[in-house]
Amino acid sequence: EILERVYEPEAYFDRVLGMLERLDRTGHPNLHKQLADPVKTVLVTLVAVFVQGLKANYRAVWWKFLWRLVTRHRSRYLSGLMNSIVGHHFIRFTRDILDKERNGTGPLMSVHHFDGQASVVTTSP
Repeated sequence: EILERVYEPEAYFDRVLGMLERLDRTGHPNLHKQLADPVKTVLVTLVAVFVQGLKANYRAVWWKFLWRLVTRHRSRYLSGLMNSIVGHHFIRFTRDILDKERNGTGPLMSVHHFDGQASVVTTSP
């Protein structure tokens, strides 16, 4: 499954780190730097630690990601962290949908093309 490979946690976090590397290399502005209020950063970190570092079944992969984020991309810490949180939702959604499809208990996903645009549509079995 393409979705399974794309949103496998290690692959997703590697892409986030690769993106941060490219942003650093090209000198792209750090868009989250203005939002990096220390209190908000601590709160976002605590939420991520709880949800991804303690509860998620991919927590070991997330801790590896966090270590690499802090040691290699400290100036883009908030960007990386925000992308990890977004990734959590993609990872969970993908697993839920694929599990339901495999078990025949939930919506099936199909891709339809309209005027060159792809749309994901879920339908009940």
